[in-house]
Amino acid sequence: VPGRCGDLGQSPVLCFCLSLQFRENIQDVLPALPNSDDYFLLRWLRARNFDLQKSEAMLRKHVEFRKQKDIDNITSWQPPELPSKTC
Repeated sequence: VPGRCGDLGQSPVLCFCLSLQFRENIQDVLPALPNSDDYFLLRWLRARNFDLQKSEAMLRKHVEFRKQKDIDNITSWQPPELPSKTC
């Protein structure tokens, strides 16, 4: 299956160790993530070629963006009422 550790040019053992270290490094932001399973976290590692520092920085920027834009509440957003024209 594409996307698994063995298919990414990394040994499965190294990939597993990196994913554990990555999870440990981002413990403080895990509750803010929409999903924190191994597959979801592996996507961040793959995106930065298994560079832990770059993956962590990218994930932290993602979490900050979600907070700034209030992404978790986007489905409950209501547009403001338009002002009535009285001319």
